[in-house]
Amino acid sequence: MGHLKKPISTLELFKVSLKILNSSDTHYNSSQKKAQTVNEFTHLDKPSVEKFLKQHSKSVLPIFDKARATNDLNTIGAFASTLLLLAQEYEISLLVKFSQKLLEKIELFDIETITTMMQEYNTKIKRLQNL
Repeated sequence: MGHLKKPISTLELFKVSLKILNSSDTHYNSSQKKAQTVNEFTHLDKPSVEKFLKQHSKSVLPIFDKARATNDLNTIGAFASTLLLLAQEYEISLLVKFSQKLLEKIELFDIETITTMMQEYNTKIKRLQNL
């Protein structure tokens, strides 16, 4: 995962610790992930999802597309904030958690995780569309 050489600098210790903590997020097996996603969507009814998706295509998707095209952290932050508000309004906890985590990673300037999350976003929306 990460190696430290003596003498250990505080900054290097922090970086390695952060890598280890971030990687623990990815140690779910696929069945746990699938079960978690299904559980996250069970409380949603189809009309609410359709309203969310309609609003999403108007207000969130254009910002997401711009964020993907530019990789600008301010635009990615605007995307995450807009998604957070919409997901809270429609009580879609999976997307609330996703947008909160993305905002946190932006604050930490964790480019690798931000990139991964932006790539995973379309999959989350497709799962929601297939309900």
